[in-house]
Amino acid sequence: MKVIYILTDSNAGLTSILKGKPKSLLRVNGKFLIQRQIEEYLKLGIPEQDITVLTSSGIEIIKDAVSNTLNINIKDSKLKDCLKDIHDDFVIIQNDRHLITSDDLKNIFDAKTSVYSKNIDFYYFYKEDVFKLEAQDIDDIFNMLSKERISGWCNIQLVNVNGHPIENEEDLYELEKSLSEFTLKGKKAFIFDLDGTVYLGDLPIENTINFIVSNYQKFKFYFMTNNTSKNLTEYIKRLNNFGIPATIDRIISPLIPLIDYLKEKNITKIYPVANTSMKNYLKERMPEIIFTDDEKECEAVVLGFDTELTYEKMKTAALLLKDRKIRYLATHSDNVCPTDKGDIPDVGSFIALFEKTVNRTPEIVFGKPNKILLEPILRLYKENELAVFGDRVYTDKVLANNAGIDFVLVLSGEATRADVEGLERFPELIIKDCGELKYFGN
Repeated sequence: MKVIYILTDSNAGLTSILKGKPKSLLRVNGKFLIQRQIEEYLKLGIPEQDITVLTSSGIEIIKDAVSNTLNINIKDSKLKDCLKDIHDDFVIIQNDRHLITSDDLKNIFDAKTSVYSKNIDFYYFYKEDVFKLEAQDIDDIFNMLSKERISGWCNIQLVNVNGHPIENEEDLYELEKSLSEFTLKGKKAFIFDLDGTVYLGDLPIENTINFIVSNYQKFKFYFMTNNTSKNLTEYIKRLNNFGIPATIDRIISPLIPLIDYLKEKNITKIYPVANTSMKNYLKERMPEIIFTDDEKECEAVVLGFDTELTYEKMKTAALLLKDRKIRYLATHSDNVCPTDKGDIPDVGSFIALFEKTVNRTPEIVFGKPNKILLEPILRLYKENELAVFGDRVYTDKVLANNAGIDFVLVLSGEATRADVEGLERFPELIIKDCGELKYFGN
């Protein structure tokens, strides 16, 4: 048995993700598309040396990408020429418009009757019978086989197969969901990011809210935010208004480890780049704290999400940070904060500004992705009993990876599927919102 896999590079609906690379190197749940398809043939017991890949472009790039994982023959040649060199009784031919699983293939091989189709994309044939399976515009191959009767093959029949189309981002989204091994079974607690995951600005993400409310008694829900522009009680009020019966002990914020650190190091004189809400919270938790811009007294500059930021504050902080004896701390490092009107500058943008100005970066960032944020929860549960849900790959995902916890990326906030393509490790699941979690073992 031989396999011929044709790379068509039909990627018009995936250009924002591929960014110029061949479609065969599209990563599907972290693996190259070509690798996933070849693995399906290997499951059928077809050896790698009996698999040939035909491509008209990017051959060296593809070879380099898969050389460590696949030992297959990749050619820049015509199908007709390739077929003339094959004398096996059974040959499979497929292109890259669909991912065909070993189960799909086995069902066709075991079928006793043929289902006819006018579309041509995937086919296999014996010397006496040629079966073509579902697709579009490869009629020239069909005609070549039927007219020239290569190696005596004839009696062409059309047969449908239920493959997974990969023509656009929606196809990819559905395919990756179907291949995900993530499950809610065995989970005991969930850690939900807030901005971009549970709500956008003042607008609730309804499907996610509904999932949380309907499962609130079944699992423990914690709510995590890097946004330090609000007092923790404000988050409780907002969640309660959405129908989620959260309490203050379920809120995870970088303000908590920040205050613990200030107390541990006996730092009581700081200059906070923070709004009134954050400064009030610091005073509530540390009555002894003093806010000062006196360079002789100040022990640390603390950078938070200051929604009341002025040039005067930036200037004061920059001048203080020129003194290396003054500590430099930040609550989090998010570049932007998503809102219903679009992204706005967050602490990561402020950090970049001060780095350009005084050539310093924070000694400690207390928020995501610092694992310190989750330490109280990690003392209560095993890693495999937890899952983190968030909309940012550079904070939410990195935090989950640092803690050894499953990560589910939601596309309701900042991240897009294109942001995932270059990651070394993919999320365990990518969904539009948490309403889709009901399909994963709940």
